[in-house]
Order: sequence, then structure tokens, then C-alpha cells
Amino acid sequence: MSNVRLGFIGTGGNMNRHLRELTEIGGSQFVAFCDIVLEKAEQAVTQ
Repeated sequence: MSNVRLGFIGTGGNMNRHLRELTEIGGSQFVAFCDIVLEKAEQAVTQ
């Protein structure tokens, strides 16, 4: 099975929940994070 490539617009609470659940399921590759606060998007990359 190939990975689904995903990007997030907004890196708040909903993104964290989705990121955690999709990681548990597997088959996902997170390729982009965008937020109006640059530091939050940069922090999401390291999660």
C-alpha cells in the first residue's frame, strides 16, 4: 500500500488530534504545515 501525502492548514488542537490518529493508523506521510503564526508551523514539523 502506498502512503497518502497530507498537508495541514492550521496547526492547532485539531491538527494535533488528526496527526496522532493518522500516525496510529499508518500509511500517511505529512508533507506540509501552514499556520498564520510561523513558529507554530515550524514546531509542527518537528512533531
